[in-house]
Parts: sequence; structure tokens; C-alpha cells
Amino acid sequence: MPSPALDPARLEKLARLGGRELVVQLIDSFLEQAPARRRTMDAGTIEEIGQVAHQLVAGAGQLGAGPLCDVARSVDESVRRGDRAALSDQIPQLIHAHEEALAALHGARETA
Repeated sequence: MPSPALDPARLEKLARLGGRELVVQLIDSFLEQAPARRRTMDAGTIEEIGQVAHQLVAGAGQLGAGPLCDVARSVDESVRRGDRAALSDQIPQLIHAHEEALAALHGARETA
């Protein structure tokens, strides 16, 4: 059963455009950056977390990780507004969505 954290149709579209190798490269790049992003989410400044969220909007969107993209967009917007109250709820959501996306991408990587 497909993961709700990942839209397989998006990966299929990428494969049609650039081949399976492109999909594997994009997934691998995203997975390689995950530990550093997670460290920033756990202990970074608000500005650093905002930078990670901004990066995740693009990367997650490109790979079809819609829930992560949505939460990252909300975090990015809250950082821009300086809304620390919203961030206290959103950062745990971002971490959870990130972990869900990573698990789904690991699975997609195995079948790509």
C-alpha cells in the first residue's frame, strides 16, 4: 500500500522525464541531507530552521512528499512572520513529517 507521505505518481513523472537514475539520484541526495537537516530542526536557531524549511518546500515538493512540503511551507511562513508561538507547534510537526517522508523515500528507493 502506498504511503500517504509520498505521492508515487510524482516519482513516476520524474522517471518519465529523466529516467529511474534521476529518481534514485534525487532520493539519495534528499536522504543524504536528512541528518544535517534533522540536527538543525532539533537544535538550530529559528533562522536556521527557516532555511531548512525553505529547502524542504522545494525538495519535498519535487519528490512528491506533499505532507512534508505543506508543513515546511507553514514553518517557513511562520519564521518569516516571526511567529514563535506557531513554531512551537509546527516544528514537532515538521520533524514528524520529515521522518515519515524519509521512511517513504527509503521504500521508494528500494523499488526505483
